[in-house]
Amino acid sequence: MSRKKISKELRQKLKEKYNCNCGYCETPLKDRFHIDHIKPYHNDGECEENNLIAVCISCNLQKGGMPLEDFRDFIEDKLNQLKLVANYEIAKRYGLLEEKPKKIKFYFERIKK
Repeated sequence: MSRKKISKELRQKLKEKYNCNCGYCETPLKDRFHIDHIKPYHNDGECEENNLIAVCISCNLQKGGMPLEDFRDFIEDKLNQLKLVANYEIAKRYGLLEEKPKKIKFYFERIKK
């Protein structure tokens, strides 16, 4: 099965759907951004508007082909991943950062259009 090409018009519509912000992290989208399949294409995710979302390159590369709930778990675990880095502990000791563990709700879920 070959992927359906996403038109420039649909790319722009998807970008504007969430106020030109990444549908996952809410970062303002730049001129270059990705279109992601919320339900991964390889898991029978459709190339239809209701399964497509404009996202920043960073979020899309982090998510890869993960299902949405796996990506959510991956992001929620970032704090634990950072604790493995020596600079993290040093920054924490000097008060340069504050840990705020929380359940992740993606931007597109918070503003539900």
